[in-house]
Amino acid sequence: MRRTSWHFRIAALGLLLTRVSTAFASRPEFQARWSADSVRAGQEIRLTLTATWEGDASRCLLGEVLLGLPPGVQRLAIQPASGAVTFRDGAPTASFSWECSLQPEKEGEYTLDRVEVRFRDPESPSEEWQSWKPSPPLRFQATRALPAARTLALPAAIVAGILLLGGVLYATLSWRERKLARMESIEDLETPALEKLAELRSLRVRGDIKAYFTRLDALLRDYGMRKYGLEQPTDQALVEAVGRTLDAPLARRLESVLQLAENVRFGGAPPLPTDVQRAHAVALEILERQRAHGRADSLKESIAFRKE
Repeated sequence: MRRTSWHFRIAALGLLLTRVSTAFASRPEFQARWSADSVRAGQEIRLTLTATWEGDASRCLLGEVLLGLPPGVQRLAIQPASGAVTFRDGAPTASFSWECSLQPEKEGEYTLDRVEVRFRDPESPSEEWQSWKPSPPLRFQATRALPAARTLALPAAIVAGILLLGGVLYATLSWRERKLARMESIEDLETPALEKLAELRSLRVRGDIKAYFTRLDALLRDYGMRKYGLEQPTDQALVEAVGRTLDAPLARRLESVLQLAENVRFGGAPPLPTDVQRAHAVALEILERQRAHGRADSLKESIAFRKE
């Protein structure tokens, strides 16, 4: 009977030692680490709190993280960062981390008034939470913020330069497109007029001189209105326009052709064959010289356009 009592006492003592050993093994160890030794005012600094204990994750219950911040420090966030379980010689070791994001508003040295992490052993008969507090208190340094002019001057200059270059390029391309469109839109009046003049040859062959001069006069006046922008294609206006753009002798010959056409249309003396040929030659010279003149101007504009 005495031997049984000793065996019971030894077993109870072993169980008590096991409980004590287990409770001690599950007590976490804490570490605090800053993301940098110092930070500029207005920028973010991170504080990482890590708890590590022997056993798996269920051997320690972690509670809330309490932070007391000094004036001039803003709390951005407190959130879980990571958790892990590793094995060494078959024994598990668990860890858990929090990340606290802070932002100093101005330069200076700051000390956190309160940093506290609560935890407890889930197998402990007591349900009271224990606390870990760092010793010595956690501190960090905030340096002067960069002046806004220095930080923004270069990006602003780059953006302004890009916008200016884009504006100049857009204006140049728009101008070139408008000028090219204007060059392409110049109407060729001479080609259809020359075709109509060639069609009048059939009237000359048939001897219908009155119809020939009537249509020749209408051709010249219609061409003058469109080519020189004449509101009223009178003899004087048409002659002056040819004199300005071509030369005075040709303008005088045109004047005589217009007078001849008027005389024929209103029943005057019939013209000589040489008069008909002379009228045709004057009209042909005006149209051909104006076409050559227009091509020369177009070529000059095209060359100048390419140079620009």
